[in-house]
Amino acid sequence: MDQDQNIVTQPQGNKKIIIIGIVVVAVVLVVGGLMYSFLGDKVGENVAENILENQFGGSANVDDGGKSFSLKNENINLGVGSAATWPSDMPSDIPKPTFGVMTFSGSVLEGEKGWQVVISEATQDDFSAYHSNLLSAGWKDQGVFQSEIGVIQMTKENNNLVATYNPQDKTFELIISVGK
Repeated sequence: MDQDQNIVTQPQGNKKIIIIGIVVVAVVLVVGGLMYSFLGDKVGENVAENILENQFGGSANVDDGGKSFSLKNENINLGVGSAATWPSDMPSDIPKPTFGVMTFSGSVLEGEKGWQVVISEATQDDFSAYHSNLLSAGWKDQGVFQSEIGVIQMTKENNNLVATYNPQDKTFELIISVGK
């Protein structure tokens, strides 16, 4: 009888060892996978930064697994995703939008200067209020078009501005060019 009990208890002991072994292997795989994913993202970000810097010069920064990046050199300043910020060199007579989430910002300071900003989560009321702010800042309407997409074209001195609003994806876009 003791032998039968030993036979029964020994497989239970082996089962515990097997279960502990499976848990250890699972933990190692999960931790290893997380480390590989983290390192893979960092390696990918570094490769992307090197490509951008070699192609455009200046400095590049890629974050969030490639969901956000910035690039800055003497002629270009871009920000995408969480790296998008209101351009510091934007002309002062362009009101900074106080609505939505900025998802893209860029400026080109070579030849004719230009800026572009894209804001998500905007509304039709935001678009209309921004148009009023531009008029208050001295910008003059050249054309206003409202269909499925709203478009405003404005000028001030030698400067041109186009603002658009797409209600389907709630995106506001602002493009400014400074003439000579």
